[in-house]
Amino acid sequence: MLIKVGVRCITVKWASVLRVANCYCHLKTPSTPTKESSEVVPGLEFMSKYDDKALDRILTVLNSTCSSSLTRYKVSKGCSEQIKKYWTTKGPFTTVKQLLEIENFDKKYLEKLVCSIVEEPIDPTATLDKQLKKILQNVTVNALPKEKRSKIKTVTSIHIGLTHVSWAKMDIDGHLLVWDACEFPEWSKPFNTKLFHTVALEVWSKLPVSDAYVTEDVTSLKNFQNKIESKTLLRNIQRFQLAITLQLLTSTKLNQSDGNEGSSYTQIDNYYFIRPNIPPKLFQLIIGSETVAASSIVQTFIDNNVSESLSHILPVIIDPFVASLYNESKNLKKEGLSQALIIAVAFIDLTVMCNPVSLKSLTSSQYSIKTK
Repeated sequence: MLIKVGVRCITVKWASVLRVANCYCHLKTPSTPTKESSEVVPGLEFMSKYDDKALDRILTVLNSTCSSSLTRYKVSKGCSEQIKKYWTTKGPFTTVKQLLEIENFDKKYLEKLVCSIVEEPIDPTATLDKQLKKILQNVTVNALPKEKRSKIKTVTSIHIGLTHVSWAKMDIDGHLLVWDACEFPEWSKPFNTKLFHTVALEVWSKLPVSDAYVTEDVTSLKNFQNKIESKTLLRNIQRFQLAITLQLLTSTKLNQSDGNEGSSYTQIDNYYFIRPNIPPKLFQLIIGSETVAASSIVQTFIDNNVSESLSHILPVIIDPFVASLYNESKNLKKEGLSQALIIAVAFIDLTVMCNPVSLKSLTSSQYSIKTK
């Protein structure tokens, strides 16, 4: 700061000016709020070894997962339920010390939970045993590479039904970001190239940009060798062709997240195929030889009434307005949207997050899967 006195300029430090002002004018300089320190509470000195990045990670885990998802860390099921109850009634955690406000949650327990969150391996498959890794390899047709797993923040799933192509875009915290469908007329018996081309382009133009795309493995839809009704066979062949076309189109999807100015088309290899039996098995929709409608489980998401046996799976957060639009849809559209949603949840939970509880649930006698 320069103060001009006569013909001379005197350099004065701003801090000195403020000190003088405070002394004579009783002015107070605004202070920058400091982050709450763990040393305020005796017994939480261990928190001082964690930097801001680690603290942000802890709070993200506490605020973005349901109580049952916390069981992957060192916390009992009862305490995880208490954490969920606190989060629901009082809002997201802003400091780690708020956990001490939970009944029966002492400092020693807090240290165990915090350490298990911070020390969790970056690669979630590192702690999986051989059996779970083998199952993980058979969840999708083309495996998700380790180096890509940590980069995926959003996933768009695609379900090709008999009357609709439906899609759901979710982030890895379970927020449903986009949920839509494209209706098309029933395929005519003779192959209609123009109709096929129109449907494929319309769906492709509406698909949101994501870090990864996933759809059911449609190779099983061909059933060329099976003696089935000719009309059903034709539909399956057409669904198969549409799925492959969408894969090719999506591989050149407009990528707006590459950091470049303007738009650019880039070749991407982030399209995955999940085995069609995995989502219904994960959500326990298979009863005997029958498969229950996916809309039944989606309604439990909307009502926030997921059964205890499924509470470990990625929580799904649906905006009330979006839920109301879903409930107003016709049954065929609702089922298509539901199928797209459970595909997205299964892919994130099993292959991106590598939830060991979910993977292990696929090994039970009732919901076992065959590994090649």
